[in-house]
Amino acid sequence: MTTSEYLGTWAAFSSVGVLTCLFLFGWIFWLQGIPRAENSASLLLAVPVLSAAVAALGLWLGSYFDRSERAMVILGPTSAPFFFLSGTAWPLDQMPGFVRVLAYLLPSTAGVHMFVPLNQMGASLAAVAPSICVLVSLTLLYATLGWFRLAHNRVNR
Repeated sequence: MTTSEYLGTWAAFSSVGVLTCLFLFGWIFWLQGIPRAENSASLLLAVPVLSAAVAALGLWLGSYFDRSERAMVILGPTSAPFFFLSGTAWPLDQMPGFVRVLAYLLPSTAGVHMFVPLNQMGASLAAVAPSICVLVSLTLLYATLGWFRLAHNRVNR
């Protein structure tokens, strides 16, 4: 996979995530009558950051599978532990230190800590800046790991 192919794939996956988030936060919350005090401008800036981090993680993890069908079989059951690690069901500060470190290696943790204040409390971007910084760092980490992994696979084939 060339660099342009990698970036194009990453952009395509990220755009699907952006559209899904906008559909959820925009139309579905309104349709279901979920009360919110959203900061729409900040949400529009924050959504692509989360989508890019999730897409980068997906590309990196996906590079380890020989067939695309294996990804869903192996990664599908991880959604429940990812949810619990996000701090939604149980507060992160009540978890052991090594579990908190593991939780912050997942984009979902910083994403939850970013979107709840933005969507439900009308927080400003400055209030969620630490979560945005975590997501940008994870994006750079996973995008780099994925690119090296996929470039390495191309050379060895």
